Amino acid sequence: MNKYILKIILLGFLIFVPNILYAQEVPVGIDMILASENNSYIDSRLAGIRGQLDSIFRFSSYELFMHKELICRMGKIEKISLPAGKMFYLKPLFFQGNVIVMQAKILSGNRLVVDTQFRVSPGGSFFVGGPKTDKGVIILLIKVH
Repeated sequence: MNKYILKIILLGFLIFVPNILYAQEVPVGIDMILASENNSYIDSRLAGIRGQLDSIFRFSSYELFMHKELICRMGKIEKISLPAGKMFYLKPLFFQGNVIVMQAKILSGNRLVVDTQFRVSPGGSFFVGGPKTDKGVIILLIKVH
């Protein structure tokens, strides 16, 4: 193969492939769970993950407060309003093999409450223990579809 043709192919690869990777979409489900010590209520919609909640957190009550389905684009920030004026930011950063590296932040006004990166495979999930509210603590369950 001619060196010039090979260089043109390589140049095209370097120009177009990062744009394709950047445009990848990641379907994500987010469950906002209100956890507290007020009683021993477990929302029936959370029955499938009760064992996980009990093994990670030490609350007696878990209620599904909100569920959102998002299509996150690689490198773009998704914002979700939380109670008490707090904001949740989720940003898929890059793929590492079959694993997606994501960044999650929670801000209370201008104050950074949570800032973490995590790795999750498609079909997997990750908990982010969030900020306190007057009714308990917000826990976010991020599920990558």
